[in-house]
Amino acid sequence: LKDTAAENVVVHAVASRDGAKARKYADSAGIPNAYEGYQKVLEDPKVDAVYIGLPSELHFMWAKRAILAGKHVLVEKPLTLNYHEAEVLRDLIASQERYNHQNQEEVKEETALDRTKNKKTKKKKKKK
Repeated sequence: LKDTAAENVVVHAVASRDGAKARKYADSAGIPNAYEGYQKVLEDPKVDAVYIGLPSELHFMWAKRAILAGKHVLVEKPLTLNYHEAEVLRDLIASQERYNHQNQEEVKEETALDRTKNKKTKKKKKKK
């Protein structure tokens, strides 16, 4: 982590379901805090952003919890398992005070275009 750290970025904590594993990793990487359980990271006021690298089926749940906790969120792909979950996260982010509302209409327009492209692609596949 030290070799890849960006300027002004501090890795403040790591979490795991197993507190001993979290502590072992934190010690090896020079991370000051290790938590047993992911919720504790979200409750830490010193954490501004979280990286979610859990199994795909947990991405939506933990991204939603992190957004509601006021954290910036980076999620390993896939973001969610389906389009509906992605829409829920998008709408949740858009409802937050810290969201840049100037871009909201652009995001909605792009999403509508993506839906149109997906429908056309599906129709072409059905014709074959």
